[in-house]
Amino acid sequence: MRVDPSLSQLLTKLRATAIWPTRPEGTALDLTVETLLPHRRPFLLVDAIRQVDIEGARLRACHYISPDDPVFAGHFPDQPIYPGVLTIEAIGQAAGCLAALVARDGSGEKDRMLGLRASRLHHVVFLNPIGPGDEIDLQVSMLEHDTIMSTFAGQAWVRDTLCCLAIGECVHAS
Repeated sequence: MRVDPSLSQLLTKLRATAIWPTRPEGTALDLTVETLLPHRRPFLLVDAIRQVDIEGARLRACHYISPDDPVFAGHFPDQPIYPGVLTIEAIGQAAGCLAALVARDGSGEKDRMLGLRASRLHHVVFLNPIGPGDEIDLQVSMLEHDTIMSTFAGQAWVRDTLCCLAIGECVHAS
């Protein structure tokens, strides 16, 4: 299977460079994640939004992995690793927050929730494991965005280590 050269270049860039090259200062922004996403606990995997750049179409959020998370009872009891599919879901939820903020920017509508549905993952790379007690630094960038679909790139970092990157699409369902 041939890989699109532009996709290959983007993957190389994402492996080498953080979407947000510096750590955020201060506390989380005054944005309630629940007003941007339909997800609720225990499946809400974005705890707080740390930084937003609407013009640059990027967002930084976080998710704390509790050592008491029941997923570790089975994945894996002797060497607990946070499941990759949940890491991808967290990246997707952060991208959903960004899409909602980009869509409402300038519209005058506050706390507008979009009916986003994941439609495709172009590429996912798992580079390092995530474990109990880790805080995931979720960094997402909107590559393309219109009223029908959003294409995003996302990274999951723990401390200064890139653990996962993904490129995917979401459709805007009404």
